[in-house]
Amino acid sequence: MSSKTNKYLGYGAVFFLIFTLFWSLCMMLPAISKFVKANGSKEMMDVSPKINSEEVYAYMNTTTPEGRIELKTIYRFQDFVSPMAYGPFILITLFFFHRRFLPGKKRFWAIILVPIVMVICDYCENFSILSVIESYPKKTPISDWIGIFTRLKWAMGICSALMFITILWIGTLKKKLKKENEQSN
Repeated sequence: MSSKTNKYLGYGAVFFLIFTLFWSLCMMLPAISKFVKANGSKEMMDVSPKINSEEVYAYMNTTTPEGRIELKTIYRFQDFVSPMAYGPFILITLFFFHRRFLPGKKRFWAIILVPIVMVICDYCENFSILSVIESYPKKTPISDWIGIFTRLKWAMGICSALMFITILWIGTLKKKLKKENEQSN
């Protein structure tokens, strides 16, 4: 494959994933709005990295039966699609910028591993939340894992952002140094 084709394939893939991510968010927002209307003003369980087992059950105790039905729908459908959208988006965006700003570098394992672990943690978190919702009001030990998966998901998201910033910073610095070297010669 020529470098020109490779260049456009990269832009096309990033554009497609931005569209998919936008579509996923558009699908998720009405469902969250419906949950808020059914339950009052309450954030989703998986947005707080500080959540623990006690908070999970306190959350469930204050959630209305209609709210629990909406939560099941969100975690079964909308939040199932979301990781399939943001995971590849992060992965391909990191690959794209890595290839563009750090050509020749072969350290892809972290770039591959971080978004994949993030998506796996998100799915494990969603399945754990669904398990708690299904077994509610009976307490289940899986509720202890929700906070762990949530914190890991957020940590991997932060790592992805830091990798992205680092790749851009190193790439910009290399271009600046190359330009200075060319001007001095």
